[in-house]
Amino acid sequence: MELNGSAVMKNGKMIDRISPDETLLFNAFNDESTTGKVEITDDGSVLILTNTMKHDSMFKKNKPYLKSKINLKVSILEIKDNVSTDSIRKDMEKILTKRFNKMFTKLQKDESDILGVGQFFRNKLSRNELNELRTKYYPNLTLDFNVHVVVQNGGNLVTQ
Repeated sequence: MELNGSAVMKNGKMIDRISPDETLLFNAFNDESTTGKVEITDDGSVLILTNTMKHDSMFKKNKPYLKSKINLKVSILEIKDNVSTDSIRKDMEKILTKRFNKMFTKLQKDESDILGVGQFFRNKLSRNELNELRTKYYPNLTLDFNVHVVVQNGGNLVTQ
């Protein structure tokens, strides 16, 4: 079976695609389960056990700002010799943050809010301002996305 990713829709038309790895982050951002997903770094691999998501929205100098943090609990599946679990944790945080920011930049450029970040600002805007949510506010949104990884256990480590 081959998975090509998910469609990015705008006004009923497919305008782009997100990869399977980006789909994982889409699901995590929407606080849906990513349990069972295996992520691979240069130094090892981990199995995602659980995930939780927290969002905090506000306006700073009349510009929308969203701070989002994903917490992942993982089990290390395999690790290269002389690599610490802390190194794997940091690599995972860096890789997933970079992947998410790249995806969000693409979505913002496409003016496609498939993540639904506009929902975090609905109660902060007037009815007239809501009409400009996608054209005025979404393109100027600053998203501070952070990934926090907790290594729950080493699982059945296989060293290379």
